[in-house]
Amino acid sequence: MLEEVEIECWHLDAIAGMPSIRRLQIYETCLSYSLEPLRGMQELRELYIRSYHSAKKGDLGAVLAALPALEKLTFSYGSLMDGADYADVFSVPTVKEFVIKPDDAFSSYVQLSMSHIKDNPVLERLDLSGIEIENLDRPDERPQPFGVYAEEFLSHFPGLKSLNVSGTKLDSLDFVRNMPELAELDISDNYITDLTPLAGLPNLKKLVLRGNPVQNPDILPDTVEMIR
Repeated sequence: MLEEVEIECWHLDAIAGMPSIRRLQIYETCLSYSLEPLRGMQELRELYIRSYHSAKKGDLGAVLAALPALEKLTFSYGSLMDGADYADVFSVPTVKEFVIKPDDAFSSYVQLSMSHIKDNPVLERLDLSGIEIENLDRPDERPQPFGVYAEEFLSHFPGLKSLNVSGTKLDSLDFVRNMPELAELDISDNYITDLTPLAGLPNLKKLVLRGNPVQNPDILPDTVEMIR
């Protein structure tokens, strides 16, 4: 049975509804396409969308929500910046791991309406390294470093156990207040000086903090592995 597929977006109809596919990688070599061929993929667990043209895919959120086994989503630079509102992609009810891969030379832009993001207690692992947010609620505003929206955005994911927000121009860790399950945190290459908010995390085991002007690293217990 066919379980793992790499395919260009032009050819998705060739695998439409195949129930055996568990891992799918789509190369966005077209300017627009539909995710409808993924409906019926009852065993699909991992989806990786790699962008080359910031292709339009207006049905992405609706189709992902209809995949009962989907657990991991990965998007490359440009996959979520074609002008659509991708807030719903962060609320797929079965997804436990969400990764956005930055480009080697550029930040990854994500276009969404902050007001449309829904609470998602299921998500456990979130990697937003280097991303910038283009908030469609503010059409006249240029894309902003994730740090500008960190607290507002992350408040919707209280079940996170692993979070990577490296290189996002963070200057505060106040966003962790509603993350009691957080065990691993990567805040490298930011502007963090104060680790006090982390002292209230009962499950924190690993902290990557290199590239920050931290002034009080000793505030955390010895049970937390710190990578500096």
